[in-house]
Amino acid sequence: MQFRYAAMIIASAAAAGCAARQADFSKLPQQNIAGHMTVRSNGVWFKPCATSSDREWWVTFTEGSVAQFDAARSDGRAADGQRSFARLRAVITDERVVGPGGPALLVREIHELNASRPEDCAEEPAIALADLKEAGID
Repeated sequence: MQFRYAAMIIASAAAAGCAARQADFSKLPQQNIAGHMTVRSNGVWFKPCATSSDREWWVTFTEGSVAQFDAARSDGRAADGQRSFARLRAVITDERVVGPGGPALLVREIHELNASRPEDCAEEPAIALADLKEAGID
């Protein structure tokens, strides 16, 4: 009986923590961002066009982007190990919000997702440094 009670308390606390974190997502500023996305066994990773860093960002799909990404997986635009060019509407976050550590994207909408080409990032606008610093990303 004590074990069952303890398990219920832990489950309730975890659910409350998740709900609180999810509620904060709607308050975060969204922006359009372009870069290359790769599906790997440990998740989906994103390298923005407009940064000089080689660091990849963890990707989490939310809202309508979940169905959009599922469709891209079905039609081969987001195959395992394939690098794809993406234009997204997303929230830039840091490891305190979501992901395994480091920068992360909460994708709200996929505007474009196609096979990558060498010229993909040639005309993409820079990400405002203030946006990255505000999210705790250097």
